[in-house]
Amino acid sequence: MRRKTQLGFVVSLHLVLFSTAAAAGGATTAGLAFGTVSALVLAVTLFYELSVPT
Repeated sequence: MRRKTQLGFVVSLHLVLFSTAAAAGGATTAGLAFGTVSALVLAVTLFYELSVPT
C-alpha cells in the first residue's frame, strides 16, 4: 500500500493558510477553529504514517 504523505500535508497546509487569512480578517473564532482542524489533520496524518506498515 502506498502512503499518501503529501496529501495530508497539503490539506494541513491549506487549513493553516486559511486560518491565517481568517484571523487576519478579524474572524478570530474562525481562525481558531480552522487552526484546530489543521492541527488535528496533521496529527492524524502523522499517526497514520507512523503506525500503518507499508
